[in-house]
Amino acid sequence: CGRDPAEDMRGTYATEKEAQAVIARTNGLVTLLGLHLINVGWRGCEAPETGDIGVVSAERRGLRIEVPAVRRDHRWLVADPRRLVPVDFHCLMAWLAP
Repeated sequence: CGRDPAEDMRGTYATEKEAQAVIARTNGLVTLLGLHLINVGWRGCEAPETGDIGVVSAERRGLRIEVPAVRRDHRWLVADPRRLVPVDFHCLMAWLAP
């Protein structure tokens, strides 16, 4: 889209704990991503396709968490410290590029 949808957030947190506080203030990752993506022309979609962005439900350390992901074919890609990992997690919300 040529614009950074989260430009206003750059430099506002430095640790995972601070990032979690930002997410909590907006009532979760779905709301946070949605607000920023809609502002640059993305729109919600029910049938995500390759290139769409989503929030998926994953398990981490025994807890259910929300994780940002990118759709590729029929799977979601989520970031781990070294690479993007394909997963079959449940999609909570997805957005279609403009």
